[in-house]
Amino acid sequence: MNTVAQSFTDHLCSELDSQQDKEPMLARFIAELKTIDCTQVQSLPPLPEPPTVTAHLESTLSAMACGPELANAARSLASAARWNQLFEGEGIEPTLAQGLVAGQLAGQVGLVRSDTIRAGLFLLAPHLHYPLHQHGALELYYVVSGQLTLQYGTTTKPFQVSPGEASVTPSNKVHSLTTHEAPCLVVYAWVGEVESPNWWWVPGANGDWDRVCWERQADAKWIQTRSEPVTQATLEEAGET
Repeated sequence: MNTVAQSFTDHLCSELDSQQDKEPMLARFIAELKTIDCTQVQSLPPLPEPPTVTAHLESTLSAMACGPELANAARSLASAARWNQLFEGEGIEPTLAQGLVAGQLAGQVGLVRSDTIRAGLFLLAPHLHYPLHQHGALELYYVVSGQLTLQYGTTTKPFQVSPGEASVTPSNKVHSLTTHEAPCLVVYAWVGEVESPNWWWVPGANGDWDRVCWERQADAKWIQTRSEPVTQATLEEAGET
């Protein structure tokens, strides 16, 4: 039994449960989180600490605005997790690649193994823009430190997610993330199509869009594999028509 994973899961479920009146879709995440088997302990080789963790993790942990039980559990998870840079390789600006790191609770490289949910801590550096993208998984972001601006779609008005607030992004909804002066620490979870590609949208010269496919590898890193035009069917799937 991994007690760090169990404690974090229990306190996260409790805190999300108290917010279901604001966001009913949290019920799906609570149910999935409760299926995590914390006896499925993984022993993985350590990784060098990413520079974003060295520079910003401690300040985000010190500024957490969530329940004290979850905050203590998050500190334990942050210490025990195997932090890794998410995106690597050609096709991504180095500052953006280095500024997106995760410490996984459950998943391929989590403290415990899961094939049905990806969950943990997501650390974003200051002044970072994670561009428009979409994926088949249903996604939870629960901000515990810093400010996060989200935008759904290519033309809608961005909105702010503050510490203690949750956002749920529907499957295949195109969205972007932006941080501000402070780094941002987020509790994240993916459920549903957790192995779906991550498609980044790129504006074309004539007002149309292309999208670039990033696919998750066995070590949980994402690499760019191909690109294609955004079709009418994709626009409809993403809620853009």
